Amino acid sequence: MAQNGSDEKTNEKDGSGGMTIEETNATPQIAFTKKELEVLGLVCQQKTSKEISQILGISPRTVEGYRERMREKAGAKNQIGLILYAIRHGLFVME
Repeated sequence: MAQNGSDEKTNEKDGSGGMTIEETNATPQIAFTKKELEVLGLVCQQKTSKEISQILGISPRTVEGYRERMREKAGAKNQIGLILYAIRHGLFVME
C-alpha cells in the first residue's frame, strides 16, 4: 500500500478489474444518526426491511429511506457496500 504521510485513505489496485482495496485504519468521517445505526446493525444481521420495521416499530418504507440515506452517506452502491463500510469502520462487529 502506498504511503502518503497522512491518515488519509490510499487505494491500491488489486488486479481484479479495477477494484480497489482501501486501508481501514482511518476513523469514519460520516455521522450516522442513532436510528441509522440501529437500522445498520439489523441490516448487518441480514434482517429484511419488514423485519426491521417490526423490531423498531417503523414502516418498511421508512426503513428503506434509512437504507438509502446510509448508502449515500457511505458512498456505497448497494447493501453489500454499506455492510462492508460498517465492518471496515467498526460500526458492526461479527461474532
